[in-house]
Amino acid sequence: MTPGDCGSAEQDGETISEIRRGEARASAALIGAEAICLEFRDLAIFNDDESRRRVVEALRRTRPDLVLTAPPADYLCDHEMTSLLVRDACFGASCPNYATRQWDPAAPLDRIPHLYFVDPMEGVDRDGRPAEIDFYMVRGTASEAALKAPGDTQGTEGPCLRRSPSTWMRIVPRRSPRGFVTTALC
Repeated sequence: MTPGDCGSAEQDGETISEIRRGEARASAALIGAEAICLEFRDLAIFNDDESRRRVVEALRRTRPDLVLTAPPADYLCDHEMTSLLVRDACFGASCPNYATRQWDPAAPLDRIPHLYFVDPMEGVDRDGRPAEIDFYMVRGTASEAALKAPGDTQGTEGPCLRRSPSTWMRIVPRRSPRGFVTTALC
C-alpha cells in the first residue's frame, strides 16, 4: 500500500521508500510473485471512495485467487484502514457496475477472491490481547516430505498450493477454541 516513507528515523522519506520497495521486490521474488505498491503515503491511508477504487483496480489487474491483508485491529491506523479497504475491494472487484474511473480499467473479477487477515504484530491486538490464530501458511520445497504447525499435536496438514515445480505453500489448520478445525481453502 505504501513505500514506507515514514518508516525510518535515519533515512529521508524518498531513501527509505526506495529501500522498502527493494525489500518488497526481493520478498516477492522468493515466491515467484511481483511486488506492487499502490503508493499511498504512510499515515495517510483512509477508507474513502478514491482509495477503495484504487485498491479495486489493483485487484482487477492482478486477478488474485487468494488475498492476505492486515488484521482489522492492529497497532497502526494504516494497517486497520488497509484491512477495511482490501476487504471491501475484494467484494467490489467482482461487481461489474463498480467503475474504478481509470483510463484503461481492468475487467471485473469473475468471483470474489478468498480473503485472509494476517496476525497482528507480536500476535496481540492494539489493546494487548492475544490474537486467535486459526491457521499457518508455510512455504517449503517439494523435497520436504511432511510439515506440521508449531505445537500441532493432531498431525493434520492442510492442502498444498503449488507455486512452481519446486516450491509450494501449505495451509496448516489450527484447532479453534470453539472445537472445530479451520482450514483456509475451499
